[in-house]
Amino acid sequence: KEIMDLVNDSVYALAVMGVTEYKLKHWEQSIELISDALKLKPDFAEAHWYLSLALEKIGDFREADKQKKIAKPFQNTWILDENKIY
Repeated sequence: KEIMDLVNDSVYALAVMGVTEYKLKHWEQSIELISDALKLKPDFAEAHWYLSLALEKIGDFREADKQKKIAKPFQNTWILDENKIY
């Protein structure tokens, strides 16, 4: 809770925490954190990608596909190495 108070308005901190939750297989927490990051920065392509991966894990394939379509055109501008995304 204290960490969240510190990073509530930091899009990158929220995204990193969301990716961490994804890697820990905490799909719902990942979706919540990444969605919060996207509220602050809707054009954050990598966040859309990770959101799609987490959505797939909970079976929401329609929304996952939508998120991938948002992210894919901007893949060449990603901060993360594409090979490390999966």
